[in-house]
Amino acid sequence: MIASSPLNSIVMRNLFLFLAMFLAACVFWTCQNPNESGSNADVQRMDRSTDLDSSSFMYKAAVAGKMEVELGEIAVQMAKHPQVKNFGAMMVKDHTQLNMELESLAYAKKQILPTVYPKRFKRRMSDVKKLNGKAFEKQYMSMMVEDYLKFHALFKKGSEDKDPQIRDFAKKSLPLIEKHEREANAVHASLNKD
Repeated sequence: MIASSPLNSIVMRNLFLFLAMFLAACVFWTCQNPNESGSNADVQRMDRSTDLDSSSFMYKAAVAGKMEVELGEIAVQMAKHPQVKNFGAMMVKDHTQLNMELESLAYAKKQILPTVYPKRFKRRMSDVKKLNGKAFEKQYMSMMVEDYLKFHALFKKGSEDKDPQIRDFAKKSLPLIEKHEREANAVHASLNKD
């Protein structure tokens, strides 16, 4: 039998306290992050007051807005046609502003917006980056025409959202989205004439 000394009891008590604190920290961390696996950088997190439709609108608008900025930057660098270059610059300017407004709204709603693109968007970005010259310009503007049909429908639906802040954001943004859609169609049509 091991003799009980004051040193042994102090070591055992400290070890017990350390293990209890470690276990409590693990339980606390797990309860705070029940759905995180460490690799879900684009997981949406929302408080209970954010409606699923509202959350979906914000997620889709954030992904599309980020993509418009990135593709616009690429168009400014790679396009030779002045209309395509100008369209790309307009995308960067306008969507940077829209993205900042959306981020403020998401912050107010306690929702974290995606930080990475879904795979299908990554693939589209990669494909268009491989092109150059007229092939790039035509593909970029075709993407913009297609994207703005979806973007317009998204913001139209968002303008009818139950959440008044999201509804106001979408309504306020809709004229700009419609302007971009008209411009995309006009530039796309002019490229197809060449």
